[in-house]
Amino acid sequence: MKTLVKILLSIFIFLFIIVWQRFYILQLTIANDRFDAERKEKSNLHKRLVFKEKELLSIERLEKYAKDTLGMKYASGKDYADDID
Repeated sequence: MKTLVKILLSIFIFLFIIVWQRFYILQLTIANDRFDAERKEKSNLHKRLVFKEKELLSIERLEKYAKDTLGMKYASGKDYADDID
């Protein structure tokens, strides 16, 4: 009788450890998927921000802004000659 109890207890402990291990692996997998999704989201945000920075710092955009909004224009040779005199 004692050996049967020991065998059943051993089987129960073994099955409990297997179930607990599977549950733990499932938790790790879910956390890993969540972190992977967050990493992809941040990577996409970084790419968009780098693109936006390049767009905002482009010479063409700055020249267009200076010309259209600020009313600036390219200097001609005549403008430089007047300053020398």
